[in-house]
Amino acid sequence: MQRIIGGIACHRYLKKINPKLNKIRPTSDKVREALFNILTPYIENAEVLDLFAGSGAVGIEALSRGAKACTFIEQDINNYRLIRDNLSLLDFTNGEVYLKSADIALKILYKKQNKFDIIFLDPPYFQDVPPKIGSMNLKRQNLYGNIGISFYE
Repeated sequence: MQRIIGGIACHRYLKKINPKLNKIRPTSDKVREALFNILTPYIENAEVLDLFAGSGAVGIEALSRGAKACTFIEQDINNYRLIRDNLSLLDFTNGEVYLKSADIALKILYKKQNKFDIIFLDPPYFQDVPPKIGSMNLKRQNLYGNIGISFYE
């Protein structure tokens, strides 16, 4: 089972993923811990976007660690429901969940003039990292074993 590893919801468990409904492989606790150790100075009061949110664990971790708000984008109805259930389970009211494809959701967010301090982008394994997200272009990708980090400007 997934759990939150830091912040106000530390050690609380997320709703169990049903492999028949949720076709995802969530980011492991170890990877999330390393990611948030790096991002700690930037999380407090940040506006966060979790694109291709899956279970929502990364965005929920950001909320637990003090992000002001997190917008979750997920196109699978079962994963969308899982994110909403997890936000409710942990009493987070500062998460907004869209049941849309990334392209459509980004157009909506652009029209609403949403601005984000941190964007988490973890597309499904069968999908390539997009060369462009909104008005940002992919500038560099680094691979660390089977983990990749992409930088957009």
